[in-house]
Formats: sequence, C-alpha cells, structure tokens
Amino acid sequence: MIDLGSEYTISNIKIQDLTEGDVVTPAKGLVVFLSSESIDGNQTLQQLKDNPKVDIVGITALQFAANQGHEFLLSETELDLWRGDILKTIKVSVRCLQDDTKPLIVPTKVENNIIINKPMEPIKFVNYASGGVNKWSISHQLPSGLVFDNHKGVISGTPTKILSRNKYVVTASNSHGSTQTGVYIAVSPILVDDIKISSTSDTLVIGESAQLHVTISPSDASNKKFSWEVDDKVSINQSTGEVTALKAGLSTIRAIAHNGIVVDEFEVLITDPHAVIFNKKSYKMILSEKTGRVWLDRNLGASEACKTLTDLNCYGDYYQWGRGKDGHQAIFSRRVGTLANSITPNNANFITNPGSETTDWVAHSVDDSGDSRTLAWSDTGVNDICPKGYSVPTFEELDHEYQRSTYTKLGFEKLGFEKYNSVFDTSNGSLPLAGFRDNRGIIRHIKTNRDKSFYWTRSVGDDNTKSIALALSNTDVQFSLDIVRTRGLQVRCIKDVSGPPIITPSVNKLHAYFGVNITPITFVNFGAPVTRWSIDGLPAGLKMNYTTGIISGTPIKLQPETLYTVTASNDFGVSSTVIRIAVMSVPVPVTSIQLTHNTKRLNDKNVLQIGEVVQISAGFTPNNATIQKVSWSLNSKNATIHTSKEGITTLKGISEGAVVLSATSLDGSNVVSRLTIHVVDKAVVFNGRTYNTVTSPTTGRVWLDRNLGADRVCGSAIDPVCFGGLYQFGR
Repeated sequence: MIDLGSEYTISNIKIQDLTEGDVVTPAKGLVVFLSSESIDGNQTLQQLKDNPKVDIVGITALQFAANQGHEFLLSETELDLWRGDILKTIKVSVRCLQDDTKPLIVPTKVENNIIINKPMEPIKFVNYASGGVNKWSISHQLPSGLVFDNHKGVISGTPTKILSRNKYVVTASNSHGSTQTGVYIAVSPILVDDIKISSTSDTLVIGESAQLHVTISPSDASNKKFSWEVDDKVSINQSTGEVTALKAGLSTIRAIAHNGIVVDEFEVLITDPHAVIFNKKSYKMILSEKTGRVWLDRNLGASEACKTLTDLNCYGDYYQWGRGKDGHQAIFSRRVGTLANSITPNNANFITNPGSETTDWVAHSVDDSGDSRTLAWSDTGVNDICPKGYSVPTFEELDHEYQRSTYTKLGFEKLGFEKYNSVFDTSNGSLPLAGFRDNRGIIRHIKTNRDKSFYWTRSVGDDNTKSIALALSNTDVQFSLDIVRTRGLQVRCIKDVSGPPIITPSVNKLHAYFGVNITPITFVNFGAPVTRWSIDGLPAGLKMNYTTGIISGTPIKLQPETLYTVTASNDFGVSSTVIRIAVMSVPVPVTSIQLTHNTKRLNDKNVLQIGEVVQISAGFTPNNATIQKVSWSLNSKNATIHTSKEGITTLKGISEGAVVLSATSLDGSNVVSRLTIHVVDKAVVFNGRTYNTVTSPTTGRVWLDRNLGADRVCGSAIDPVCFGGLYQFGR
C-alpha cells in the first residue's frame, strides 16, 4: 500500500519493473486500486472489488521494449482519495524529474462497431509516456452525432446516421513532439430480430378477405420495411396487408423483413364458398341427382374424400349408436366394460358389452327403445355429431339413394353390387370399406381383409333394441335392420330438408371480352329452393334473371376485376356467394379506322347537297381485328345518318353548314376516325367552284348567285373577290 500524500494533485501512477543488476523483476499482474480510506493490505482481491470505498484502476500487463513501465490515469475515479497519514507539517526531501518525452497514446478500443441512435461507449486514449498531453486533435469529421473532446481526448456521443467503417486518426502533442494512433468506427443499423404475423381470421372462404398485421421487434429497428410472399391460393395487397382467398387449400403466407433476413409464416385455410367447416375439417357438399338431397363428401371425422375404397385417410370415426362426440369414436380409444347410466356419458371410453342379447352401451332402462338417441342424433340434438343443418340420416333417407322399397324383417337383405346411380357411386362421395369395431371394441376388417363396412342410420330396428345400418362389402350392398348398438360404425351426414338455399356459381371468376356475349353464369343450389335472387351490381351490358339467377349479356365497357355478391334467399334464410368479373379488350384490337364515302370533292372539301344521300363505310386495321364494328355520330343537325338492317350506312344533307362524322370502334379500344363534310343548298358545281342559285322575284328566273369565276358572293359593289372572270363577247 502506497501513501500518496496530500499536498499535490495526482493524475497518474506509473509502476516500473525492478532492475537489480542483470536481474529484472517485471511489474506484471499487479492490481492497482484507489481507496478513500486506509485499508487492510491483507484483503483478498474479491474483497477489494466488493468494497464500495475501493476503485480498481487496472492490472499491470502491458510490456514495452522501450519503456518497461505501467501508467494508470486517476482522473476518472469519483472517490475522495485517502492521501495518507503524513501531516503537512512534516518536512521531507523532494527530487523532481523532467518530462522530456513525447506522448505515447493507445485507444481503449481500436475497432468500434456502434449502433445508430444508441449512446456509444466512449473511446479513450491512454498516454503511456511520462510526458503529458497538451493538445488533442482528430483527423476529420466524426460520424453525425459523435464529438471529440479536445481537452481530454475522448470520442463520445450518440450516432444519428448509418455509416460504413472509416478510420479516424487522433494526435496527442506536447512540447517534445506528437504521436498518432488510429481508431475505426462503423455505425450500423438496428436490425430486425423478430417478425410476427397476426390476422383477424385463419379460415377464409374463396372470395373473402382478412387483414394481416405484422409486429416487428425491436420496435426501434432502423428499417421496418418488409414484403409479403404468398402462394397461388391467395392474393395480398403489399401496402395494406389485406389478403383475399382465391383457391381452396391450405395457404402459407410469409412476411420477410428487409433488414435482418427474418421471416415469419402464417397458415390460412381456404375453403370452397360452400364448404362445410366442422371440427377444423373442411367438407364439401355433394348433390344427389336422384333425390336432390345434399350429403357431406366424406365420412364424419375423415381428413379427405376417398381416392379408393380402402383409403385410410377417408375412413373417419367409429361411433356407437346415438352417442355424441366425446372421444370414444377414435379408432384406438380405451375400452371399458361399465355401461353408461345416461345417453351422455362423461368419458371418452369405448363401452363394451359382449354378454348381453341387446348389447347396448347404456344400462337397461336408460333408453331401451332408442327414441331418446334417435332425437339426440338429429340436428341440434343433445348428441348431435354432424355440422349445423346436418344430421345422421334416417333409414328412409339412406334407402332412397338406392331406390329400394321392401326389406326383410331380420338380418341382412342382399341388394347386389350393381350400380344404383347413387350419389355414393361417384368418386367424390364414395363410402369406403372402413371396417368396424365390434361389441367388444375389437377392430374388424380394417388392417387386414379390408372388404366390409357399416354405416349408421338414426332409425330403430324392428325389435326396438337394435338399430338399422347400411352394410357394404366388396361384392354386396346390404341393409341390416338389427345391428347391436355397441358397435362402432361410420357415419355419413345428410343436410336437413328445411333451411336456406346453399348456392355455388358455375364460375367464380369470369374474364369477359368487350362486345362479346358471355357464357351465362348459373348457380347450383345445394339447399332449399330459392324464392328471391339479387346482386349488388353488374358490368354495363350484363343483367341477372331474378327468377332463375342466371347472369348473361354482352359487356359494353371495360373494367378491372370487380367483386359482386350474389344473394339467394327463402323464408328460412339467405345464402351468398362472390363472383369476380373483369371486362377486357378483345384479343386483336382495332388500331385504326379508314372511312370510305362517295361525296363530291370541291376545293379540297367534301361537299354534300341538301337532300343528297351518300354511302359511308369503315375499314379496319389490322384486317383480322376481332370486332370490326363502329358506332356513328354527327356533331350537328346539318345532316342525318342511317344504318339499314343489311348494315349499309348512308348520310343525307339537311341544311347548310359543316358537319363532322365520327366512327368509334366497338371493341373497347376507343379508336376514332373523323370526316368533315360541307352541306350546301342546291349548289351548282362548275369548273371547281360551287355556286348557289337565286330566283328573281320579278321574272321567276333562276340565276347563279355570283359572277362566273368569282370566289364568293359580293360583300360590296367594289369587292374585287366577287368580280369573277372578264370574258370577250362570245368567246
């Protein structure tokens, strides 16, 4: 411990290596600290660090070939330093040392990568020479927001502008010379380290839109710009983030940050306008041409419609008769032998009952007749397992799809395997051979011998203790009137008869051509009959039949793709769908029009007499233009124009004056050709001049209105323009 004394200002401490002859003891690894009071020299380094009255200055580590010393600046400490116990009254000897060396400065940090708008860690310069620094300077201007302290030699501040790496040379001087050192400073942006997408909805029907939002972290990132990346199932407004559904399927939307290479993904389920979304699955509707009834396209719980009759993905769930969706329907649900004491058991177990004649999953007398569960499996029933507006079919509803009317009382009645033109014969609605779970909960005909399946109806069998199911095999279609209710069978839901319409258009998007009749847009109704049709506008030239809902016509005005909402309603409710219509120019547009006519030419003018009729026609460039038709118009009433049924166009003079005839292409390209015609009153055309006639009120004789050869009628008796030619007699 060194007593610094109290008489002088101390700015630095220098520790030299100990040299004794040829032996040098390096001053290396010594901890230098300052204290505000006398301290115990036996304290550990950790105790010194933890002592609030102690300030660690540094550790002697640097070695210099020219100067084996270690110097520490004391100007940064905030402690009121203890100056020892020697009183000022004690006299001691002093020997002074001349400062005869120039500064030797080293920066605290050479490479400095600092962040915009964040206070930087100051760059200090330590002088390792005995000579002090009288003057500090820096080579050129620092980045915006940074300053150089010319008194202390410190670079500090908060950068306000991004800048690439640059070198800055700092010079320290005293009376013995100067020294320079360089530091490098780069100002980097605040990079995006996270981006998150959120939305008002993660399920959209084709034609619907939703707003996407992006949250960028950190909030003070220098560049918060990002771009959207989508697949062909949706479109997105890059400015607003509004996403519009275009095609059914699962769409992945990405937000990509421009600053930081950070990406987030968001999935949106796009469904058909009339898909049925139920328990996070999208079902389509299929319409039976035979019965007019609507069914779901797959078994309840299946992830997709069948590709083959043994496609595992289309098997679906296995329900015990009349039971709700409580978890028991999963193919590998746990089996228990305790019968339920109500039709709504509070567990997910498959209830077995192998020893009973009735083999029901509920206890005796709970619902022996099955009436409660028949009602429970109807739409809105307590055990309703189908989407809203759908139910487990009755025996009659399923029967009508096979056109059968008589059945045996017991057991199976063999229907054969021929085609019945049933809705289930189609590839998009097939009933798979999905096996079943027997009354002991054992899986049958699923993993092997996949050749049989059963489908529940909600109807009770003939002996009231069993229920009716449709039985399928790879050779037969049968009805079983007495299936035990403990079995786990498939379910295919049917839409209820009463309810609103459910419409779907023949096309969702129509790109029509200007002037060309469209293929009519029609609508298939999967619901109850429509009594009223409406639409919120149509392109000019198109119209809706409000009895049938059919849209037809010929577009007469170009327009970008526009959304229109079609609404069908009845006394039970409303169904809406969206169609997109754009009216485009024809494939080969008209670029110019050439007008042909048989009017007289006089003084480079087209002349038509009052009452005279001439024929007008139009030619087109290119000659293979798709629509070669024009509309005719006149800018005055000096003439009239008429087009016959045969397509011949004529022009008739009516009164004196000029008239401009315009021909405009009808293909939407709006190409126009114009022709100016002068209508004259009973004109006499002679030698390149047009003369009008006047009738003498005295004699009734008809005279020309000017001298022969004159350009115009006289304005005065001395008007030279009306003099005309001067003829010798008889010549």
